[in-house]
Amino acid sequence: MKPILVGVDGSASSRKALQWAVDEAALRNTGVQVLHAYRTEYIYYMDLPVVAQVIPRFDKEASAKMVVQEVVDSVDNPDNVAIDIEFINSGNPAGELIDRSEQNELIVLGSRGLGGLAGLLLGSVTHKVVQHSKCAVTIIPTED
Repeated sequence: MKPILVGVDGSASSRKALQWAVDEAALRNTGVQVLHAYRTEYIYYMDLPVVAQVIPRFDKEASAKMVVQEVVDSVDNPDNVAIDIEFINSGNPAGELIDRSEQNELIVLGSRGLGGLAGLLLGSVTHKVVQHSKCAVTIIPTED
């Protein structure tokens, strides 16, 4: 059976989604694939035909790994479901999830992530994945 894919951004909603996915994977006798997409900032020089990468104040990849590992460690996993973690330096988490949807049985997402428009029913990533995924999508609602 194909694994269950979970988008994790460190939000409380993504923590709930990962817990649900681990519980579901135990029932289906499959594994869980965690995807975290982060973005490195770039600066464009108007007078030069080059793109220079801005050196961040902290290592974004190391920060991403720390956030996701904290979420994975917080999950109750009594059946020892295999959890694989993938980090992508991409500004498009929805696109990355959609691209992987054919290789997975199910995508599990929280209804809201870390985006700034808290009044929306669904976050932008969840909304795009629901519309374009090639496999089933389960949305785990927030408490409020």
